Amino acid sequence: MGKLLTFRMRLHGASTWDEIVPENGKQVVVVSATIDNPATKTDTVDINTNDGVLDFSEAQGIHYGNRNIEVTLRKIAGSTYDFDALRRKYLGRMVDLRFEVTSGYYYYGRLTDIVDDYQQDFRTITLTIDAHPFRRSVTGKTKVNVTVNAAGSLMPATSSATIETVASLGTMQYSYVDDNYLGKDVVIYLPGSTALPRTGTLYLTVTGLTANKKYKLLFAAPTNAGNITIRDASKTGTILKGALKDSAEFTTMSSTIVLCFNVTFGNTQFNNISLFLADFTSVHLNNGDKVETPTYEALTQDVVVSVNGKQISISAGSTSNPYFTIPRGGCDITATGETAGILKLSYEQEIL
Repeated sequence: MGKLLTFRMRLHGASTWDEIVPENGKQVVVVSATIDNPATKTDTVDINTNDGVLDFSEAQGIHYGNRNIEVTLRKIAGSTYDFDALRRKYLGRMVDLRFEVTSGYYYYGRLTDIVDDYQQDFRTITLTIDAHPFRRSVTGKTKVNVTVNAAGSLMPATSSATIETVASLGTMQYSYVDDNYLGKDVVIYLPGSTALPRTGTLYLTVTGLTANKKYKLLFAAPTNAGNITIRDASKTGTILKGALKDSAEFTTMSSTIVLCFNVTFGNTQFNNISLFLADFTSVHLNNGDKVETPTYEALTQDVVVSVNGKQISISAGSTSNPYFTIPRGGCDITATGETAGILKLSYEQEIL
């Protein structure tokens, strides 16, 4: 005789399972268990003038109906197991079901009927469950931390910027202020003339970046032959981009860069200066056979999520609305916000 089937059942979402295990002394055996496949939902149109049918199922996405599960249990001689107590606890309720052959997952649905032969010896009952088409992992929900990439400008605040100036002759005058519309403005005045040309550089240190990441420096074309050189770590560090007259992308070597504003004599303006991360970190979300809608812990800032080709804006304080979905098989997700952070997701992974 082969090994008898192990069966476990609990109220849906409960922490404790009732076990029907032949060797645990309960003297109840699992006679049989039938787990039907879920019905496949189709969307077809039958047109009299066409052969066959028009099948729109793929366009709408494949979906499934519930599956029927039947489990037959039988007492053996001398058993004191209380089938009546089982009926009172479970009949009509949402339940979770586990079998040894699917031990890593459980089915869930409503226990709609219990057929009982009420025999004194070898009393037998059959449970009928109208189960959802998918089964869930017994380890619980999948939890994933998604990096929120800082998409806001990374330029230092005007009140705390680290600035150094060097001029060939005379004293450089400058201002570093918020632009009325976008980013920062740097305005530099250096005394001099055509007969007595002078040059100078304003060094602005930017910290808090990530090494080996791609960033984008945006700015309007400078006046008076000015240009910007981007150096790594210090004003004498490796040149990442040199003598820029227009916006450019660059890759960091460390967490610090120095923006070198190079000017000649006269008044030079650098307007609308912004620094953004251009190389966003994405995370792969694993998923099973069911499209899932995750919940997430409340955020302290608005975050834009890019998933499966769509962008969804999540407001600060929200935990599920607006929502987004994870397609069957999983996908990559990218999250951006004004500042860096973590988006904490939680969702089921269900399989057929």
